[in-house]
Amino acid sequence: DALLAQTGRQDELRKLIDYSRASLLLYREKQDDLLIFALDTEMRTVMTKGVKAPMEGTSAGWVVRNNKPWISHDLEQTPFALDRKLLREGIRSTISIPLSHDRMLGVFNFDSTVPDLYSERDLALLLPVAKHIAIALENAILFEEISREKKEWERTFDAITDMVWIEDGKRRIVRANRTLLQKTGFTAADVANHHCGELLER
Repeated sequence: DALLAQTGRQDELRKLIDYSRASLLLYREKQDDLLIFALDTEMRTVMTKGVKAPMEGTSAGWVVRNNKPWISHDLEQTPFALDRKLLREGIRSTISIPLSHDRMLGVFNFDSTVPDLYSERDLALLLPVAKHIAIALENAILFEEISREKKEWERTFDAITDMVWIEDGKRRIVRANRTLLQKTGFTAADVANHHCGELLER
């Protein structure tokens, strides 16, 4: 996926660690769940992008709650009941690393069809990678949050029934709301960068 490709560089990751499936799970604090945000696999799997995963009963949930990595050497002996479902897809061992940067962001997972594949050595290699991914992930989340807030602000601004506009320091119009444009017949391009006095004279 784009974020895995950009931040994890799949080819470089495969040089560091062998895996059958790599996934990035986004922690959603309000819902208290995990969302598969990015995925790299050639396996047939129900764990696709956009699928939600619960916190309880999963190693990924434990990693988020404790902000510590977890290695499952063999899923046939895992203490996490829901992780045993991965056995149906052929997964035998996993390694999960928390992604945090000022706040808990999610989990970076590697799954393998080979039992007892992952060790502390893999963890030492992956922890620095996880730090870079956490920064990139936070930037992506912040960009999405800012974009969403901007759209909400624009909807509110356009819903005002009075004629309203925003000026810069030189009293040039930066933005006019929908009511103003409808009542005057101007387009946004007509009023952009004009002095507010010109608008009132028209």
